[in-house]
Amino acid sequence: MAEFFPSKFPVFCPARDFQIDFITAQAGQFEIRHFFLSWGDCGRVVGQIAGAVGLRFGQQDLFLRYFDRPGVSDNLILSELPEQICEFLGLDCQKRKNDFCEKRTIFRWLWESAYIHGVDLQCLRQLRRADRGMYIRFAEYSNEEHPLPACPVAAPSLDTIVAYFGKQMEFEAIKRKQAHGVICRDKFGARQFSVLGDLSGKELGRIIEDFKRTVPGNFKERVGATENEDIQLTVTEYLYTARLIGVGIIT
Repeated sequence: MAEFFPSKFPVFCPARDFQIDFITAQAGQFEIRHFFLSWGDCGRVVGQIAGAVGLRFGQQDLFLRYFDRPGVSDNLILSELPEQICEFLGLDCQKRKNDFCEKRTIFRWLWESAYIHGVDLQCLRQLRRADRGMYIRFAEYSNEEHPLPACPVAAPSLDTIVAYFGKQMEFEAIKRKQAHGVICRDKFGARQFSVLGDLSGKELGRIIEDFKRTVPGNFKERVGATENEDIQLTVTEYLYTARLIGVGIIT
């Protein structure tokens, strides 16, 4: 973290491509952002360790991206507390607070995690090679000092991770939401408008959105509580009323 003090004298130092970034943060997010952005790319490597157990870690929180099916996902925030995140990943947060004297000290700290063996070091070498040199040096240190074990520690199960952070209720809510979404997608989609023939793309999308606006209340809840045959009948009635079949665009 940088501190600025007024001075009567200019201070100069030799530098190449020197840059200062000013990053704003909400009061409650300062600690996690400070944790992520301090010590070069240390926070990004911690993110790689989190990725080895199927999680995401960034400037705001540690979270789980839960996929119900390809292309459909929800994020479950697990923690915004550096101490809790470090503890879960097997890192001593106090050592980090006491500062590191050199890069090798940082690297040794990162290797305390039981899940470091799941990090793809080859991937680290490729990540922004030109301006993320710490990735390269960490990969070199890892290859020199820490050969990979024959039996690395297995990542914890999804339920174990969720229980560790006490997020069972939130996780169940996400699963219910996605299960309801599956029901709605199975009951309602473009196939209900197949009577329109070859109509597709933006025009078909516009017609579907217009139909949704004619349904009172929460559309997904109404679809979930309605039988498939009744949905198709309602769509067909709408198409006749809107003069899209029978007379008009499609006959």
